[in-house]
Amino acid sequence: MFCEEIKLRVYKCIKSNFYSNNLISFVFNVSYFNRSNIFKEVSRFAKENRIGNEVLDVGCGESPYKHLFDKHKYTGLDIELSGHAGVNMAADIYYDGKEFPLVSNSFDAVICTEVITHSFDQDLLINEILRVTKPQGLIFVTTPFLWLENEAPYDNNRFTLFGIVNRFSRLDCEIIYKNKYGNLVELVYQLLLIFLLKRIPFIFLRLCIQILFLPLTLLVSILSFIFDRFWRTEKVVYTGSVLVIRKTR
Repeated sequence: MFCEEIKLRVYKCIKSNFYSNNLISFVFNVSYFNRSNIFKEVSRFAKENRIGNEVLDVGCGESPYKHLFDKHKYTGLDIELSGHAGVNMAADIYYDGKEFPLVSNSFDAVICTEVITHSFDQDLLINEILRVTKPQGLIFVTTPFLWLENEAPYDNNRFTLFGIVNRFSRLDCEIIYKNKYGNLVELVYQLLLIFLLKRIPFIFLRLCIQILFLPLTLLVSILSFIFDRFWRTEKVVYTGSVLVIRKTR
C-alpha cells in the first residue's frame, strides 16, 4: 500500500511537468525535447505578442499552458467525448466536436497545440477557429510531423510545414510567423528511449534507467543545439510545425 502511494505521487509529479521544459521534465520525460520545443513556442507567443485580453485554448486537455496566459482571460475548450485517455480534463467549455458554442469574433487570440490532426473534419475545425477570432486577432497553431501516433483512434494525419501553411493561406488570414521544431538528433534519441523503456514493466526501474541516461540526454541537448545552428536552413527532418496567423477580416 505504501509503495503504491509513493508510485502514485511520483507519477503525478512527472505527469504535472510533462508539458514543461524544467529539470523534472528533462530527467524523466521521454518526450522532453518534443514537449520542450512546443512549450518554448507557446511561451514565446504569450510573451512577444500583444494578444489582447480574451484567449481561447482549443483542445486544451489539462490546460497545461494556462499559467502562461495568467495576465489574460483564459478559456479552455475541448470536445466532450475526447480521446484523452486517463487525462484529468480541465476545460471551461465542452462541445460536441462540431461548431464551437461561442460567439463569432469574440477572442483576441486562439491557441491550438497538437489538436488539428485529431479532428475528423479539419476544415470545420479551422473555420471555427477563424470564426471566433476577432478581426486582426492572432491564432497560434502547432501540428506534429515526424512523431508517434497518439490518442488513437483520433490521430488522423500529419502535416509538413508547407501543408499546414497551405491550409491557412487559402483563408482570410496572414501567416506572420512559421517555424519547424525538433531535429534529427532529438527525434532519433527520443524514439530509441521510448522503444527501450516501453519494454520495461516496472516504473521505478524505468525511472532509474532515465536517471542513468541523464549524461546522454545532456549530450543530445548539446548536439541538438549545434545541429540547429549549422543545419537550420536545410531542416527536412523535424518533429512538428508552428504558425502564428493574423485574421485579416
